[in-house]
Amino acid sequence: MKAAKEGVENGVGVRVLAKGAWGFVTLGTLDPRLLTDAVQEAFKMASAVSFKMKEPVKLVETKAIEDKVVARPRKDPREIPFEEKISVALTMDKTIFNYDRRMKSCTIDYLDMTGTNYFMSSDRTYIEQDKLYVWSRILASAREADVFTSAREETGSTTGFEVFDVDTPETVGTRVAKRIIDQLKAKVPRGGTFPAAICINVVGFFIHKAFEHSD
Repeated sequence: MKAAKEGVENGVGVRVLAKGAWGFVTLGTLDPRLLTDAVQEAFKMASAVSFKMKEPVKLVETKAIEDKVVARPRKDPREIPFEEKISVALTMDKTIFNYDRRMKSCTIDYLDMTGTNYFMSSDRTYIEQDKLYVWSRILASAREADVFTSAREETGSTTGFEVFDVDTPETVGTRVAKRIIDQLKAKVPRGGTFPAAICINVVGFFIHKAFEHSD
């Protein structure tokens, strides 16, 4: 195990509609003074954008809503011993390396997160929502002669730690290991430029990777 850490985070997103345009500011603090400054900054941003708006944003009339969404996990990750979480990762690791001797590397990340989201609007809507997330990712590779293959596998849930009762560590480990080993027998694709029909979700993904991760 290379690292383990825990912590607490707070944050706020302020969105202002002014002169038919949106302004948005985020903060990593609940300081009232800075929150006031954030509202003013979001207003300035919206005002600046409004000059280029061809069609001003107009909100439909709606009734104020008050609601509370409660998470009810069968296995709350906050109550799971640290050792059990490590055991999940180690079982994935053992399953992968035991699948085939050609497996060469394996990196596993585990994360669980709990908290509360609060949504408040100027029309007096107030929604309180429990936040719960359990997630794990495997990055693994294999090699045979001069052929190197790799793959990743992710599993996660917003229900609770019981995700590993359904998608067990052994199942996840076997799934990614099989995919990697099968690739060792794959043919090398022919290079060149080809026409492609790509759905809008994939195009958005490519744009995200090109601009958000250009470094």
